[in-house]
Amino acid sequence: MGNENEVKYLLEKTKSVFLPGDFSDPDGKPELYSLEEEFKKTKRNKNLKFLGLVILFLFVIILVALTITFFVQERGKNQKVDISSFQDLKLKEMIDSSQKQEGELQIARKELANLEIEYSRELERLKRDFEELKNIIQSRDISDDEKKAQIEQLNSEYNLKIRKTKTKYAPRMTAKNREIYKIQNELRDKEAELEKSSGKNISLLEGESKLTSLERKRLSRTYEARIDQMSDETKEEIEYLIKKYNPIFAETELKKILEKPVKGASKVSPLNGIENDIIKEKASTEERINRLQVNVNDSYKLNDRMEKIPYINSPGKTVIQVSSKFKDIVNTYDGITVGLVNSLRKKNQQLRFYDYAFSFMIKDEKESGYILDPRDSSLIGVYMNKVHIVNTGDLGYVFRQDDEFIATIRFKRSYGITVAELVKSETGLKMQPFDKIMLKKITADKEESK
Repeated sequence: MGNENEVKYLLEKTKSVFLPGDFSDPDGKPELYSLEEEFKKTKRNKNLKFLGLVILFLFVIILVALTITFFVQERGKNQKVDISSFQDLKLKEMIDSSQKQEGELQIARKELANLEIEYSRELERLKRDFEELKNIIQSRDISDDEKKAQIEQLNSEYNLKIRKTKTKYAPRMTAKNREIYKIQNELRDKEAELEKSSGKNISLLEGESKLTSLERKRLSRTYEARIDQMSDETKEEIEYLIKKYNPIFAETELKKILEKPVKGASKVSPLNGIENDIIKEKASTEERINRLQVNVNDSYKLNDRMEKIPYINSPGKTVIQVSSKFKDIVNTYDGITVGLVNSLRKKNQQLRFYDYAFSFMIKDEKESGYILDPRDSSLIGVYMNKVHIVNTGDLGYVFRQDDEFIATIRFKRSYGITVAELVKSETGLKMQPFDKIMLKKITADKEESK
C-alpha cells in the first residue's frame, strides 16, 4: 500500500495533460465565441508601418516621372530642327513621281499606237475578205441581177462588220487618249511646282535624274526592239498559217479544175414528185428516199455556210467549185431518174392495155396461157391466165391447134415475172406468138394437168 499515493499522483497528472478542462472540471461552463470581440482584437493588430511604406513608394515614383517629363520638355524647347533635309526629300519624291509618270505616259502612248495598229489591220482584213468574196461572186455563172443582189448583200454585211469594229475599238482608244491627257496635265503641274523650288536643291538631284532618264531611254529602246521582233515573228506566223490552211494548189489537173467557170445550178430536192412511182415499183423504200432528201438539203446548208468563209488562194475557189458541182450532180441524177420514171410510166400504161386485151381473150378461149416471144429458147415470153398459180418448175405443153403439139416448156422467174425455157421440141416446128399453152403442175406426189 505504500505505492497507492504514487499511483494517484500519476493518474491526476495524466488527466490534466490529456483531457480538456471540461473533463477536469465537470461543473464548469464552456467559454463562448464572440464575433464582436474578435473584430476588436483585429483592429488592435493593424500594422501602420507597412501602410506608410506603400504611400512613400508611390510618392517617389510620381516624383521621378514628373522630373523626367520636365527634363524632356526643356530639352525639346532648346533643340533646333533643320527642315532643309525634309525639303530635299520632298523634292526627290516629286522628281521620282514625275519620272514614274513619264514612264506611264510612254507606255500609254505605245498602247494607243498598238490599238490603232490593231484597228487598221482589222479594217484591212475586212476589206481583203470583202474583195475576195466579191471576186468569187463575179466569177459565178449566174445572171447579172443575181450578181448585183449578192454583191449588195455582201456590201451590207461588210458595212455592218465595219461598224462593229469601230464600236469595239473606239471606246478603248478614247479611254487611252483620256489617260494620256490626264498624265500630261499632272506632269505640267509638277513641273511648275518644281520650278518654284531652289536651283540648289534641283542641282543636287540633277545627276540622278539624268541617270534615270538614260536608263528609261535604254529600256524604251529595248522594248521597242522586242516589239519589232515580235511583230516580225507575228507576220511570219501569219504567213505560215496562210500557206498551211490556204495553200495554192500546184497540181496541174487541180489548177485546170479551179479555172473552169462556176455553173449557177439551182437547188433541187431529189426524187420530188416521183416517190410513189419508185415505191410502187419496189425500187426503194420511203425511209431511204426521205434520208436521201434530208442529206442533200443538209449538204446545201453546209456548202452555203462554207462559201461565206473568206478563204483565200485555192481553198476559196475549191469551196465554190465543190458546192457548184454538188448541185450539178444532184440535178443531173435527179433529171435522169425523173426521165426513167416517166419512161416507166409510159411503158406501164402500154402494159396495162396489153394485159387487159390478153386477159379478155384468154377468158373466152379457156386457155392456160399464150406464147408471146419465143425468139430466145432460154427466155421465152409467156402470158398466163391469172386464175392459175404458176410455180418455178411447172411444165407447159405448147399447141398451135388443139391437135397440133409443138413443144414442151418449163416455167421459171426472171426479174419477178413468169417466163419459160424450151425443154423439148416434139415436131421440129418453131413456136410462134399466140401459140396456146396447157399448164401441167408438177408436185412431189403426182402430176396435175390443167
